[in-house]
Amino acid sequence: MSDPSTRASRALPLTLRGVGRRFERDVLRGVDLEVEAGEIVAVLGPSGCGKSTLLRQLGGLDSPDTGTVLIDDSPAQPADQRCAVAFQEPRLLPWRTLRDNVALGLPTTRTKLSKQQRHDRLTELLDLVHLGTAGHHRPREVSGGMAQRASLARALARRPSVLLLDEPFGALDALTRLRMQDLLLDVHDEVPTTVVLVTHDVDEALYLADRIVLLADLAQSAGGAGSVTRIATVPGTRRRDRDAPELAQLRHELYEGLGVFRAHAGNTTTSTLTATSA
Repeated sequence: MSDPSTRASRALPLTLRGVGRRFERDVLRGVDLEVEAGEIVAVLGPSGCGKSTLLRQLGGLDSPDTGTVLIDDSPAQPADQRCAVAFQEPRLLPWRTLRDNVALGLPTTRTKLSKQQRHDRLTELLDLVHLGTAGHHRPREVSGGMAQRASLARALARRPSVLLLDEPFGALDALTRLRMQDLLLDVHDEVPTTVVLVTHDVDEALYLADRIVLLADLAQSAGGAGSVTRIATVPGTRRRDRDAPELAQLRHELYEGLGVFRAHAGNTTTSTLTATSA
């Protein structure tokens, strides 16, 4: 049984209404999305379509030019403390141990922890991500997967209600990536936050998510079309069989939506994927 101090305060719903963001061009336009409390939603789309920009809107790391972002019916605040973010790179301080890196995520204002509470919280978090015996190592002494697990523990340290993951497994080798996907589901069972996951991996989205949001590259879109081209509910419930037949049609449709088609019939590991010309 987990210590209550490591559990989320409570998972919170998210709402985006007409969200748009422009830099030199429109990156996001007319994004409408409701994310239920405790849901895992994956965001797919081609490079440059605004996936990471959308994540930053949710976490209060950037502000939309149009529309509103709500967390539990109240506006997202700058660097909103209800959210935590984990990135593709672990971004650990190399001179600190894994345990001390995780400690950087502990709350400093909302909750004052005693020395014993701090120790217990860090031990619980390291155990949660299977680093209980590795906390004394520095980042250079561990694998990429272990460093990413430490990054995830740091994100969970202040009990976020919303966990935002920006391609957190993208830099890992294939086997480690599969293991990290299972670990994320383990963590979500123990600490049931609302999760929004940005990924380029269709199969990762199908395995992890309750729903998948497909974004378009507005630079390639005609007229005033919005960024969201589809919101799909993934068949079945977590945890799914990665090769479940009921996922095949949605997998095909998502690849097609990304401008990719299967050149040969086959399973998910042997099919050849070919990008269509722009």
